[in-house]
Amino acid sequence: WHELFDLGSGERLQRIRRGNRTFIVDISDNGRLLSLNQDQSTVVLDLEHGKPLLRLDDVADQRLFWIGQAGAIYIPAGERAPRFVDLLGGRESPIATPLARLGAVAPSPRRDRYALLGFTRHAAIDLHRDAQGWTATLAQEVKPAQAVGHWPRRNLTADGSLFIGQQNGPILLDLDSLHIRKPDLAPLMLSVAMPTPDPDILYLFGHYRTAGDFQYQALLYSISHHTLAPAQIGK
Repeated sequence: WHELFDLGSGERLQRIRRGNRTFIVDISDNGRLLSLNQDQSTVVLDLEHGKPLLRLDDVADQRLFWIGQAGAIYIPAGERAPRFVDLLGGRESPIATPLARLGAVAPSPRRDRYALLGFTRHAAIDLHRDAQGWTATLAQEVKPAQAVGHWPRRNLTADGSLFIGQQNGPILLDLDSLHIRKPDLAPLMLSVAMPTPDPDILYLFGHYRTAGDFQYQALLYSISHHTLAPAQIGK
């Protein structure tokens, strides 16, 4: 079984029969939908009733990315362009950009716009609603000089202006313009970069190479001042 709990009260809200070769992929931001990898297909469940809403058999890497409460986006297996799917009606909108791989999706500061973060190309889509439900269209695409190896999911700064990636150091992507910058923190080799409640401060964990050894450090990085300070792990 898969079991859903309320972390505040500890109450078990739902039990979902697991079946063969079923793995949890992700839960939606509002906690109402669950994405499962089930026998190499992607299944979306309504968590309130434990019932399947949608089954997609051609999702690359079984990775489905939620787009607010309107739907989700995925890249079909063997293709390069993503598709938006309205989870209420099942209508799909192809997005005309060759992302090939999708690392994360994040809301833009602009209303009903979402950033699609790839590895060698990024894009933004605008959502539109009519009587039949939601559709999405390509609003912007950028091919930066710096490839990005890792976009942790939901790695937004507290003010929602930047998304933090990682490529041998922190990558700062502006969610409005899709432009990225990479602070030079050499010789620090980074393994973790994540936001803090202060939108100007990132938590970093990495190491320096010393004579025949490595020195590990937890650090706080100020985006505006480009400074590093030791982090108090307990806090």
